[in-house]
Amino acid sequence: MRLKLGFAVFAAAFALGFPALLPTAHGAASSVAMAQSCFAGAIEGRFKWTGNDVQAKQQWLDLSTFENHWEPGTFVSEGPFLGLIDSYTWLDLAPDTVYYFRVTQQLRNDTWEASGTFSATTKPCANTSGVRLALDRNPRETLEALAAGLPPATPAPGRVVGFSTRPVKDINELTPPDGTISGACSDGIIYAVLQLPTAVNSGYGPLIDSGEWSMNGARSIWSQLRIFSLNNGTGGVTNGRVTRLSTYSFDISVKSVPGVYEVRYGSGANVVEGKVTLAC
Repeated sequence: MRLKLGFAVFAAAFALGFPALLPTAHGAASSVAMAQSCFAGAIEGRFKWTGNDVQAKQQWLDLSTFENHWEPGTFVSEGPFLGLIDSYTWLDLAPDTVYYFRVTQQLRNDTWEASGTFSATTKPCANTSGVRLALDRNPRETLEALAAGLPPATPAPGRVVGFSTRPVKDINELTPPDGTISGACSDGIIYAVLQLPTAVNSGYGPLIDSGEWSMNGARSIWSQLRIFSLNNGTGGVTNGRVTRLSTYSFDISVKSVPGVYEVRYGSGANVVEGKVTLAC
């Protein structure tokens, strides 16, 4: 069963004082529960746990659709969280699905403990006309994976590799320029992946740079969200600069807008541009 992952938000409870004064639970979480709600055809799972060690070095929330004693490769995880954190909201879960979940923690002596396995069945959830944002929880990891699938160089000024409405890590999952993305209007975002011939600086991070989007021939009201870039020298990547731009695919009333989305990056002779059609 394929897990649907999307943007996720965590909630933390902060305590004041020195670590030595904090209470200790002396064990993994004794209870993990999930509350849920339906939005735009997907389930929002709100996980809450108790009984964990608040002085733990880190915690992870594991999620699976398989009851197989957590065999490697059959579950996904979110974290690391501080020991003080006792809740997490996981968006874009599948409806009508049994999920198994647990919390693991690394104690101050570097040993690991796991809670028991808990389960919940998500409820039916109609695919309405709402928008659920398919945001990226780990942009650096995504860009490194995309960069690994690109050739070692590209001619100046660069190129638009492709588009997607989700933060995919496989180049082959990108829709090429002038292509059409179908049935993805509710994802709420369009990503453009660019490969540029040279790196500005070695490293990874958000850019304050030139770039803009147009929607059906007019400048998008969102125009440009945050730009993330992975430059030559990070993670063993030596193929210049891989940059990802994104924009929302809905209007001011949060209604999906199908049509032609065009991205433009750079200026003068160094302009890189491409377009994709979004079809509901």
